[in-house]
Amino acid sequence: MEIAEQSAEEIRKCTNLKEFIVSELDKNCRHCVNSDETRRRRFTRLVAILQNMNAGKSGGGLSGAQATEGIWKELLKDINLSEQKFAFDPQERDADFSFSGKPFSLKTLGSRNKNASLALAWSKNKPGAKKRTFESAMTILSFRPAAPNSRTPFWKTAQQGIYIIPLSDLKTIVKSFEPNNKTDTLIKSQFVVGLMERAIRRNLFIPLEVSPNLWLGAELSYWKAGDACLVNKS
Repeated sequence: MEIAEQSAEEIRKCTNLKEFIVSELDKNCRHCVNSDETRRRRFTRLVAILQNMNAGKSGGGLSGAQATEGIWKELLKDINLSEQKFAFDPQERDADFSFSGKPFSLKTLGSRNKNASLALAWSKNKPGAKKRTFESAMTILSFRPAAPNSRTPFWKTAQQGIYIIPLSDLKTIVKSFEPNNKTDTLIKSQFVVGLMERAIRRNLFIPLEVSPNLWLGAELSYWKAGDACLVNKS
């Protein structure tokens, strides 16, 4: 298959993911039979609470991102109860889930993130190890609100939501990785903005509004949840 054909097929699969999620977000949660809460409502509420719970803590940005990504996977598992489209054991090293066999990695920008850099992997490459590269398309869950005073034009009017990035765009936009004390594969903020802008131009963006201030003082109670949140492992 020619490069242009591969790129077109990649974009088609990413568009399919976007359209499918849009079609499922405003349906009621399947796991909660006694609730009329939509998946969109539950996801954004839980994300807002998790953002507050991890705010101001050492390592809270990474912890909040990991917790948010866990909630995202629970959303996909809820969708799977009626449509078996998602799997969570892809072979690609950078992938977190797959949609109809297409692998996607998952990255999060929290509502209080001041730095928009993202890491391909939070680990250092051992000497002699194969260098990490992009193997999958990417979904960026961005809950960072617009900042009218930002020096970066994109963030002046940025929208919260789901940005879907084809693998071909990752490879062309991210020119290089940067190292820091935790990773050798940091995607600099300027490249992250480029990826998000490309997702918007390709109509691969799903808006979601997350408002942590609505849930100040709230936290999730695993004790109170008890059997109410008990589901089969998948």
